[in-house]
Amino acid sequence: MQRLLDSILPIVSVVAVEDGLHDAALGAFREAGSGRVSFVDRTSFAFMRAQRIDVALAFDADFGSAGFDLAT
Repeated sequence: MQRLLDSILPIVSVVAVEDGLHDAALGAFREAGSGRVSFVDRTSFAFMRAQRIDVALAFDADFGSAGFDLAT
């Protein structure tokens, strides 16, 4: 696991989620009601839309259902 982290972290940007984005994701999560799509995924969707990111490296269909292209 350590080797994996050492290989991946240098090429990944980690960005803190600002309050407004957090609030938007929380609102979307509450509005959905079902909890089928996680709060973490909803936060990712809000961040990606704010950054105009349209392709996700994802292994679940939720990103595709949310309108993102999947690079799997």
